[in-house]
Amino acid sequence: MKRNIITYVSTLLFIYFSYLLCSLLLSVLYKFTTTPQNIYNFIIIFCSYFVIILAGIYFSLRNKDKTLLHALFFTLIFFVCSFLLSLLHPSYINLLIKCAVFLVTVTCINFIKK
Repeated sequence: MKRNIITYVSTLLFIYFSYLLCSLLLSVLYKFTTTPQNIYNFIIIFCSYFVIILAGIYFSLRNKDKTLLHALFFTLIFFVCSFLLSLLHPSYINLLIKCAVFLVTVTCINFIKK
């Protein structure tokens, strides 16, 4: 049980710290270069989904048993945390798609492991 909680917390920390790092790098890029707004938005979206895919791979490799059940529970936790963090700027479609990408990544890695 302790291993599962550590996996949940480390995956959440990986996601949110990666978002923070990407935001800091892209804000510096946006401030000091003349990057068009649509390219900047595309890079942000690409980085966010790439982080979710990496988190799904990490999560599925850390969990040894009942991976899909744990992934569903983690997706619920991630959805609630992200929902609470984005109350001022809701983007529920992106949030649902990120949860689906996470579940698809975990499912694919789970099938590859077996």
